[in-house]
Amino acid sequence: MKLRILFAPLSIYFSHISRCLCIAEALRSKHDVHFIACNRYLSIIQKEGYNVLPVISSDFDKQTIFGAPEDYQMKFNSHLSRVRYNFKEMIKDDFDAIKKIKPDIVVYDGRATTHLVAEYLKIPSIEIRNHMGIRTKNEIETLQNKGNIEVNIKDLEDSYKEIMSALKTLPNINLLNFLSNYKFSPVIIPGIQEFELENSTNCFSDRLHSFVGPLIWNGWEKWESVQHVQNGRKVVLVTLGSTFPFKHLIDVLLNVLNNKLYYIFNIGDNFSLEINKEKYPNCEFHKYLNLEETLKYVDFVVHHGGHGTTMQVLKAGKPSVIIPFNGDHMEISSQIEKLKLGVRIKKYPDEITEFDIKKAFDEISKDIYKFNVKKIADKIEMESNPATKAVEFIEQCYSYKTIG
Repeated sequence: MKLRILFAPLSIYFSHISRCLCIAEALRSKHDVHFIACNRYLSIIQKEGYNVLPVISSDFDKQTIFGAPEDYQMKFNSHLSRVRYNFKEMIKDDFDAIKKIKPDIVVYDGRATTHLVAEYLKIPSIEIRNHMGIRTKNEIETLQNKGNIEVNIKDLEDSYKEIMSALKTLPNINLLNFLSNYKFSPVIIPGIQEFELENSTNCFSDRLHSFVGPLIWNGWEKWESVQHVQNGRKVVLVTLGSTFPFKHLIDVLLNVLNNKLYYIFNIGDNFSLEINKEKYPNCEFHKYLNLEETLKYVDFVVHHGGHGTTMQVLKAGKPSVIIPFNGDHMEISSQIEKLKLGVRIKKYPDEITEFDIKKAFDEISKDIYKFNVKKIADKIEMESNPATKAVEFIEQCYSYKTIG
């Protein structure tokens, strides 16, 4: 049966889009695939040949660091004005898009408003979500009973209240009846149990779910890659995401640069740097990189701990130095540290010092990290095609009427 499938990524973050694109590529030969996305990455999705409708989301320059510790939130406010997602406008756009596209099923990654509108319209939906990161209140309570969880609960609760208020704008909705009949959607988890569930409670145990493995979009292959070896130098890939750049962090990294290190910076599209190449000859800067290819030539990676980057780095068998910033970074980096797959610098990025970087670089050079990430990489390598598994899960869920 040919299905009309609508992908709804939280599209101010490219990692949410790339996971959807990975699955969409495997679906498009058999099914009719559509997207909704905000303007920032609209053209990338269109270039892949998909029909995509523009919808509102939070603008980068008015972005909250959702779920991050309160002291991070306060410090971040000095950089950008903290304006939350406009949930009412998101609900309206989602409603209009679903009415126009008329999907058989919605697959959402981070954009929960689309799922709620689909539920209201009695259209089944499936979620793409890493096991670690932003959670529901019940999931947080479950984990808190087992130990500590690093997430700003008040921030989540405030957002839930705003979403509930926004739902009231749907035509003729009885919110109490809606909530009493509400069902959590099945979950595609783009990771492996050996990492996501190591000594942790499975928060999806009461929901249909599938650990499919890392969802790596093949579109990265079109982007530039770095394929050279620096004899006698450790090659460090620095990829801090394009959503929350910190000039101070780049400066600190450059200040500890020496003849034994070579930096490859992947800086994204949200800020530009003017670097004196004569002063720093052993580093290079790129807007976008083919990470999968570039990772073959690096010794370790500095990143914020986003799930997509973390999975790519683990798949490549490379240790991490993680500087967590946003909500899910905290839990992911804690797991990386606990399993000795990398080192975590748990400080606000603008407060990190040269000493912090040097200490982390000395620690990550120990053989135990290379040994441990090699074991995880081998387990990831044993996974069958994650995108194919995700497609099978979507088709089975729809076929068995286990969603919605």
